[in-house]
Amino acid sequence: MTQTASALDFDLTDLQLLGPELDERLAAIREHEAVFWSDVQQCWFVTRFADVAEGLGGRLPLSNARLGKMAFASIPEPEWQSRIPLLTTATPTWVNMTDPPSHARLRKPMNNAFSKSNVETMRAFVLARLQQLFETAERRREIEFIEEIA
Repeated sequence: MTQTASALDFDLTDLQLLGPELDERLAAIREHEAVFWSDVQQCWFVTRFADVAEGLGGRLPLSNARLGKMAFASIPEPEWQSRIPLLTTATPTWVNMTDPPSHARLRKPMNNAFSKSNVETMRAFVLARLQQLFETAERRREIEFIEEIA
């Protein structure tokens, strides 16, 4: 039996609701309509890679403009500058938070740096460095992931 769009819609901010069901719920949306308008979230759920690529390439009428507002929804907007000043000023310039044509302009210089050949060239170094970091962490029996790994 096919579910209706309203029965599929859900609130991404309700973490208790999501839990391990998230993949199942997104799969149901993808099966119903891969590019799905959520009345609850007031945004698009884009559930296939190809559609995400089309959207970021400007070939679908999708936009990241509301993403910041959704991400910071738990903080009243008048408090953003005092509570999360760096995020509110920096995120609009992040590549993944921009729409075309800005997205393409920001992404272009990164294409070469992250080309398949460059990534393959760095693979051995990165794996050796990670092995070293993990061995150090194992000897100490603890790790500060953000500071030491990320």
